[in-house]
Order: sequence, then structure tokens, then C-alpha cells
Amino acid sequence: MIIYRQYETDHDLIQILKIQQVNLKENLSNKIKKNEGFVTIQHTASLLKSMCGPHKHIVAEMAGRLVGYALVMDPKKVDYLPELIPLADSSCMRRTGDEKLEECDFIIMGQICIVKDFRGQGLFNGLYQCFKKNYFEQYKAVVTEISIHNRRSLYAHLKIGFNEIERYTDSKDEWVVVEWEWSS
Repeated sequence: MIIYRQYETDHDLIQILKIQQVNLKENLSNKIKKNEGFVTIQHTASLLKSMCGPHKHIVAEMAGRLVGYALVMDPKKVDYLPELIPLADSSCMRRTGDEKLEECDFIIMGQICIVKDFRGQGLFNGLYQCFKKNYFEQYKAVVTEISIHNRRSLYAHLKIGFNEIERYTDSKDEWVVVEWEWSS
């Protein structure tokens, strides 16, 4: 049975990093990237602790083993990951009409990944439902960005209710910014 919860220990963070390492874009063949998806940013345990601010990352666990995660990123902590500054700035300005991140009403999902043997079993939706359950009262939406080349992830996000809000290109890739508004 899969249990969805907030991360609790440093051991959870180590398991997240192991899953991440296996699924980093640079560690996968082109065929696997195309068919299975990938993650683009490599974290450290201290970065994982810092980037979420007062929040907690969401994990999926089975029999004591983490089999998936969704990283929470407090928009006020976006400086910890410069790659996500364009996402936070553009989403905040679009939603509030000004550039003050402290006034934003959304939270950032910094990365989501599921162990290969557990894909296609509803964990993606389960992680996001737990995400929503934990942050619904504080925020009106969750936003994230996805590489245009990560078609599996983009499709999965759109399937559960995310909407594309914009695209931008940086020196590394073209990104699709998506948002899931949580209605009351």
C-alpha cells in the first residue's frame, strides 16, 4: 500500500536524492528520456531542507521505501535555485500584477519524480493530491515548469488539471510553465 506524506527525516532526503540521481537527464539514454521522462536539477540534502521554507516535501512510500516525491519550493526561497527565478517572477507578476514575491498566492512544485517500477499506477496524481491537501488553505495554486522535451511529464500535468500559462527559453532549454488553480 502506498502512503503519501510529508517528508520527516534526513533519511527521507537521502532517498529522494537517490531517486533523483537515477532520473537526472544527463544520466539517461535518449530513448529513456523520451519514453520515461527525466529531472533536470540536482539537489543536495541541505538545499532540499532550505528551499521548502516552512513547508515539507511530499513523498510516496511503500513498505518503508520512498517510491516518489514532489518537492515544495516556497516562492520566497527561489534564490536558492536560480534556475527557477524566471518561473517565480513571471508567475507572480501574472497573478498579482507586481513583482513582490511575498505577496504571491501560489506555491512552486520544484520537481516530481516516481521510481520507474511504480510509474503508471496513479502515484503522480497521489503526490499532487497530497500536495494540494497540505497547501490548499495557504495557497490558491501550484505552479511548475517542464522542459518542452519532457513530453511524459507535460502530458501527466495537463491530465490532472494543470493549464499551460506561458513558455520561455533560457540558455539550457525551452520551458512550459503550468499552473493548477485550486478552487474552494
